[in-house]
Amino acid sequence: MQIINISAAEKTPEVVAYFRKLYPDLPIMATGGPTDENIRQTIQAGANAITYTPPSNGELFSKKMDLYRQQEIDKYERLQ
Repeated sequence: MQIINISAAEKTPEVVAYFRKLYPDLPIMATGGPTDENIRQTIQAGANAITYTPPSNGELFSKKMDLYRQQEIDKYERLQ
């Protein structure tokens, strides 16, 4: 069995659709992109599998710290 892996940045769904049309039974793995909508478009174009890179530790920690800071601001404002 053969499989192709497609990674074409914002054109990934277009490239997946092209190969799906030419080879209807070929397994296609493709990058999903940074958003849920990008992933949906790639699946709808015909990808059988999606590769996904989760947010980095730095991005996750940054979001957590933003939440923490906002909670501290809210707490301070309630005390005033």
